Amino acid sequence: MSEIKVNSIKGVGASSAAITVNNTDGTATANLTNRQGKNLIINGEFIVDQRMGGTATAITPTGGVNYTTDRWHQSNNGGEAARITYQTISTDVPNGNYRQAIKLDCTTAMGTPTGNNWMGFCQFVESQDIRFLGHGTSVAKPITLQFWIKSTKVGIATVQLLRHDASREYLAEYTINQSDTWEKKTITIPGDTSGTEAAFDNGRGFKLCFVLFAGSSRHGSVNTWRAQNGGYFGASANQVNLLDNASNNILFTGVQLEVGSVATDFEHRGYGQELDLCKRYYQQYGIDSFGNNTKRLSLPFINEAASNTGGYINFRFEREMRGTPTATIGSSLELGEPQVDRSSYVVSSFNNLHAQGSDYFQFSGGQLGSEGNTNRYIRFGHDANAFAKFSAEL
Repeated sequence: MSEIKVNSIKGVGASSAAITVNNTDGTATANLTNRQGKNLIINGEFIVDQRMGGTATAITPTGGVNYTTDRWHQSNNGGEAARITYQTISTDVPNGNYRQAIKLDCTTAMGTPTGNNWMGFCQFVESQDIRFLGHGTSVAKPITLQFWIKSTKVGIATVQLLRHDASREYLAEYTINQSDTWEKKTITIPGDTSGTEAAFDNGRGFKLCFVLFAGSSRHGSVNTWRAQNGGYFGASANQVNLLDNASNNILFTGVQLEVGSVATDFEHRGYGQELDLCKRYYQQYGIDSFGNNTKRLSLPFINEAASNTGGYINFRFEREMRGTPTATIGSSLELGEPQVDRSSYVVSSFNNLHAQGSDYFQFSGGQLGSEGNTNRYIRFGHDANAFAKFSAEL
């Protein structure tokens, strides 16, 4: 029997090995460009947009987290002077290889940031989804980030990766070389062998942020894992202010974060698959995933006792959510009755909204009208205010 003993297999002219072999146990690691499920980022191509429905949406910073399109949020501290309008678009993408991008249009400029002023465009990744990386242990794996950016403002910007369980962060610089031009960036981040290992739970694991501006108190060392400075999100001292003019805009697409030291082909998930992943964190009814008020349904309103004048509905989600969600309901959700004009009773007047864990929600209270009347239902989608929204974001 013949055998070949090698440490790695590398293509002619390639800078990295396609296959590496562990000399001790003989196991191999392959850099596969088309493996499925590799992207830790959800909606990195911005094709799912339940909240904004493709329309330009102005976000008023409130401090902390303000969600935009699915899974992505604006994070800020002391940067409330800046204003951004967000919109997903399909008419401006790099090389025609991506379906959509997100545009951050600065409508109110941020002056020179000072102190703890900071703003970023970010996504949380669940802790249980990153535990396999082994960060916080001696066998921590490297990870590689790739993304496309198009910005009217040029200069050095920062990507921040925060490990929530360990309060540790990694800052990496990249350069926007040309104004208003799509550029692809790739950053490899070494595994973090220090700090606490990620918990096996549904809490915050990673927080990936594209920094938009940062004051001097946020500046930190780059290309190394470090303890998060006083709970503040960091940036490079060279961070450019991407929002220094109301004519500035920034576009992103093709965001992928994967295990290993090689950026493989972007994982283009099917729309249905991406939507299903997003619904773990956010679902809405009465308004469809494109923001249109066409997702109509009616649910029976239940009365369990003849003497009751109130009742409830049990509302089961299309996909089990990450945790118990919070609910926002529209002002014109109504109790209806078959073959009778629409009732004047509205769900927003109900005295109880009960989240029953991560799989269903209960509306209760309200009025059925006459005692014992059970022939009622709640309608979603009959107008723009007949909606229910459920959020279980990180």
